Amino acid sequence: MIELCGLLRLEAIADEWRALWRRVPAATTFQRPEWMLPWARHLAPADVRTLALRDGGRLVALAPCFVWRDAAGRRALSLIGAGLSDQMDFLAEPAHAGESARAVLAWATRSGAPWERLHLDELLPGSSLVVAAPPVSGWQDAIEPASACPELMLPRSVDRLADVVPDGFFSRLAFARRRAAREGYRLVSAAPDAVDEWLEALFRLHDARPDRARHGGFLDDPRVRAFHREAARALARAGALHLAGVRAPDGALAAVAYGFADHGRASCYLAASDPAHERVAPGDLAVLHAIEEAVRAGAFQFDFLRGAERYKYVWGARDRYNRRRRLHRVQPVLHEQPTDVQLLA
Repeated sequence: MIELCGLLRLEAIADEWRALWRRVPAATTFQRPEWMLPWARHLAPADVRTLALRDGGRLVALAPCFVWRDAAGRRALSLIGAGLSDQMDFLAEPAHAGESARAVLAWATRSGAPWERLHLDELLPGSSLVVAAPPVSGWQDAIEPASACPELMLPRSVDRLADVVPDGFFSRLAFARRRAAREGYRLVSAAPDAVDEWLEALFRLHDARPDRARHGGFLDDPRVRAFHREAARALARAGALHLAGVRAPDGALAAVAYGFADHGRASCYLAASDPAHERVAPGDLAVLHAIEEAVRAGAFQFDFLRGAERYKYVWGARDRYNRRRRLHRVQPVLHEQPTDVQLLA
């Protein structure tokens, strides 16, 4: 059975969605309802179009999407989370992944679809949406590399980190850590009830970055900050959030690393530090603390996520590339089908 969902229906099946997420070993935080539902509420509340597939009543695949207009005014369909999610995909039980991907592409490129483009950006390299057969005629299809996502394979214990982090950088980290300890700095993790404090500190540190003008201020939009506040609280309740940081002698947070943990993988989504404390490299120490905590929790991989910034490679991280699939219609739109209805496949 195929079910087409708007936002209200998507919220109603959140528990089934979580159960499906747990059954998909390759799923990341960016496919969790704790991340995608806040994104939809704050950034696309009126334009959610989701395809849910069931087998005997059990949810086996879910493609949460939304409709938007590009700069030229053309309507496009994308996965929920676009722009703020570093690794995107739909969810499907492994046994149903291939057929579900074909169903998603067939639905998205049907003759009556009320959009002219399908933008599937930052797809995980193993996504079935990348390898599924081309859709029906009337659409042009292009698949290409997208962003680099440097990742570091982790050892089994913290005392083996020197085996994976390059010698020179590891020595600098050890020196910075000793200096920070002598001066009264502490490496700390956020308690579950301190998420708001830590996020506000992250926003403050990000706003104060000396290179902010060059890299842009993607946190400038108040809707984006509201999204992160809601998502971070939900992820903390689910045990999937990790906020690592460095507290200065006066108790203020001198650095924050905002990241996630799921399915044996940990990540750093955003990190910022106070230039006034640069002598003890608080940004590096915050990431080091996040990595050490990930190792202690049994993670096998630390993902620096999207972007080829130089600082990621000094840790010894190696690139893995996302994929992008773009389709556009070469035939006119005929009509629009309703959402929130159930159809037999």
